[in-house]
Amino acid sequence: MGLSKRGAIGWLAGAILVMSGAGCGPQEGETGEAPAAEAGAAGPSAGEASPGLIAGTPAGGLRDWVEAILAGTASLADDASADRSAAQRTALDLYITRQEYLEMYYGPSGRQPGTPALGQAVLDAETRFHELLQLLAADPVDPAAVREGTTLLHAQLDRVLAEAGAAGVPAVLPGNASAVREPGT
Repeated sequence: MGLSKRGAIGWLAGAILVMSGAGCGPQEGETGEAPAAEAGAAGPSAGEASPGLIAGTPAGGLRDWVEAILAGTASLADDASADRSAAQRTALDLYITRQEYLEMYYGPSGRQPGTPALGQAVLDAETRFHELLQLLAADPVDPAAVREGTTLLHAQLDRVLAEAGAAGVPAVLPGNASAVREPGT
């Protein structure tokens, strides 16, 4: 017996909340940020980037994170046909470990300087990702719909890259390593 559309959306929303909150927040005595580059450094002024990284920030920067999402979601329609649960886990992992960081750093209220157009492009990518996650939660999954959802997400991520280039966003997030870790690491 499959889940209704409402049940699938509820399951997906619950999974996102649980996975995004499970063990990801600061532990007792932690601030949730990496230490500033210099002890006693003053915080950023308006429009400047924060000196610390958000806990769990993946290596690299905007381009690395977008490329990880593009590569990781490219075969979701075929993956969902073979093993819907595995495809859902892949998509959810990329959402939590890449898309959420895109939003935290480059979204409309992000830590890194950008432009309103970049912030909106990131927010729109978030919406496309939510739509894709909902398509993967359908029972039965519709591979053609997942393929279309993936195409829409990829087009939006291409817009994110274009806006980031126009805004002069550095290839690597300041203070972050340049080697890209696999999702979930």
